[in-house]
Amino acid sequence: MPLPRADPQLFGYLARRAESMLAHAPIDASWADRVRREIGAALAEGEPRLQAVAKRLAVSERTLHRRLLDEQTNFIGLVEEARHARALHCWRTAR
Repeated sequence: MPLPRADPQLFGYLARRAESMLAHAPIDASWADRVRREIGAALAEGEPRLQAVAKRLAVSERTLHRRLLDEQTNFIGLVEEARHARALHCWRTAR
């Protein structure tokens, strides 16, 4: 739903600022944390895809899959986790 008092200029500034902050996030973040950030951004635009997330992280799909397995997680699980968190947030704010 469109916001009646939305400010496109403010949104543009905030989006650029958020991207800048993410770009300067600590390099030592786990692969799962990096993927969570990318999934969160992708959910705002539609369905997160492994191929797109791997590309944004500059690794192959297979490498990303292996790195997540090393951390005892997987892409589908992280997407479900992100959807669940977003649903809870929406539910709490709607109350």
